[in-house]
Amino acid sequence: MSFKFCPECGFKFDKEYKFCPECGYALAGKEEKEKTPEPLFDFSDDTAKYADDKFSGFDEMLKKEEKIKADAEKSAEAVNKARAEADRLYRLGCSYQYGTGVKKDYKQAIIWLKKAAEQGSIDAMYSLSLIYEIGDSTVAKDNKMAMYWAEKAALNGHLKALSHVIVAYRNGYWGVVKDERKANEFLNGAIKPYIEKAINGDSSAQINLGVIYFDLDLDEALKWCKKAADSGNADGQYVYATCLFEDGRVDEAIEWLEKAAAQGHGEAKELLETIMNG
Repeated sequence: MSFKFCPECGFKFDKEYKFCPECGYALAGKEEKEKTPEPLFDFSDDTAKYADDKFSGFDEMLKKEEKIKADAEKSAEAVNKARAEADRLYRLGCSYQYGTGVKKDYKQAIIWLKKAAEQGSIDAMYSLSLIYEIGDSTVAKDNKMAMYWAEKAALNGHLKALSHVIVAYRNGYWGVVKDERKANEFLNGAIKPYIEKAINGDSSAQINLGVIYFDLDLDEALKWCKKAADSGNADGQYVYATCLFEDGRVDEAIEWLEKAAAQGHGEAKELLETIMNG
């Protein structure tokens, strides 16, 4: 059987028609030729190259995204490793600073604490300020270095260091010129991130304010730490107890230490043991 195709629409038929049954195209007097349907895709070299380029670009984009993700993971891992190393160095320095497990040695303490401080440990910075503030037979007291490390720790957010720096500028300690304006600048900068949260009942913010005010205004420290302690926060109970000790209210302090210890607070347990053992 012989088939013909409409030259207009490609309709296939096996009879004689004057008009295409599909599209109505006039077939009379025309030589119908088989119309080859156009391919759905153009596989010419140029088109193929264009497709390759497009898919290649997509692959490159995926590779870049994977690299960014991998770099971010490596960066986070590096940061965590650096923090862990800084913490290890800090703890080693503290061991020599306080003679925990090793012979007390300020020189060795300074070596390890400086290494930790170089890796960003603000606790190490503050510890260095305390060593230079006190001094001993092996390390001379150095107010300038004490203030340097305290201010460095304070500017990086260490709350106790902030308190020390404010006290220094307010009273002219550590060899600095008494400067009430600068003391207030440090104080306002220190309490700004916490005051609104503390007013709204955030126990962590209340504790932070208590720590800041501890050496500046004990009544203010007691006020904020009592709020945190009353909320059931174990850290708040512990810090409030230290404020009570400072205020000479030993029996009350022990009661709050016991409450914190009952919640598993490690420092509260240690302090209780020290008190009970005389």
